Amino acid sequence: MCGGKTFIARKGATVFAPRGVPHAYRYLGSTPGRLVFTLTPAGFEGFFEEVGALSSKEQEIPRVIEIGKRYGLEFLPPPSA
Repeated sequence: MCGGKTFIARKGATVFAPRGVPHAYRYLGSTPGRLVFTLTPAGFEGFFEEVGALSSKEQEIPRVIEIGKRYGLEFLPPPSA
């Protein structure tokens, strides 16, 4: 979902999610998948590095939200159905 629009990105698809536009993704496959991000400008990758360095026990939502704030990331509630 990006900017209130929901779509399915198939294998090999490219998706542009502009800064300031709420977006989310969910993997729907039944086998392991891979997602590749390109972030510009540089700097936001630190969020993923910090969260990835946490142990699985430390990766609780409040902690991830706290780290996200340092990178200007805001976690929004799910859209109402």
